[in-house]
Amino acid sequence: MHFPTWVDLKGEDSVPETVHHVVVPVNPKSDRLWERLGKNHIRTDEVHAKDNTRPGANSAGPDSKNHQFSCVCLHGDRKPNERKNNLERFKRKEVRHLICTDVAARGIDIHGVPYVINVTLPDEKQNYVHRIGRVGRAEKMGLAISLVAMEKEKVWYHVCANRGRGCYNTRLKEDGGCTIWYNEKELLSDIEEHLKCTITQCETDIKVPVDDFDGKVTYGQRRALGGGNYKGHVDVLAPTVQELANLEREAQSSFLHLGYLPNQLFRAF
Repeated sequence: MHFPTWVDLKGEDSVPETVHHVVVPVNPKSDRLWERLGKNHIRTDEVHAKDNTRPGANSAGPDSKNHQFSCVCLHGDRKPNERKNNLERFKRKEVRHLICTDVAARGIDIHGVPYVINVTLPDEKQNYVHRIGRVGRAEKMGLAISLVAMEKEKVWYHVCANRGRGCYNTRLKEDGGCTIWYNEKELLSDIEEHLKCTITQCETDIKVPVDDFDGKVTYGQRRALGGGNYKGHVDVLAPTVQELANLEREAQSSFLHLGYLPNQLFRAF
């Protein structure tokens, strides 16, 4: 081809400024609440059932808490009609929470969703952008919260022929098992590199750190007029704008003087 033109219809992944990102670090070795809950209080997949989860052990355990919320699920194992009905119930605010997989990361537009919570970081950094893109739409403010384990955790990664049906082989894949180590600290670094920013960490109370968002916005709503620190932005930019105006004035003046220069040179020769 001669003089080809590249047209990129997708473009780079971009996150609007209306989305506030925070990370809540979770350490299963220091927070032992999940041990006191016991099997009678919470059901798990028992991937850690035979692990050595005593304090000081190398194997990290789950961080699960027993709470009850009104919620519906949205994932690939649900029938199409059920997925549609669950999504409509969430849109109508009949339920407060939508628990979903990456099936809801694209193509879903729900008006005024204030928060999205990543219980587990995606293993592909691009999927993070799609996930948190469910908030901060149409210039509405949104908060993206990610729970990030500070320790590697063993999770299911079925490699058996039956694809997990009746499988209890919790050994690591390297040992012939059906689990892998999931390192969310490394995944967070990849996401931050992809976004070209450092995501703020907050404590387990999810109190938003003091910054342009804190106390100045209502998530799910547009930023109020006069909110934020836009006035501060103007004050910072004012000297630069003034300098640009002066440069423009000099450029225009120089152009007017150069308009007479060719005639003068002609007469000189």
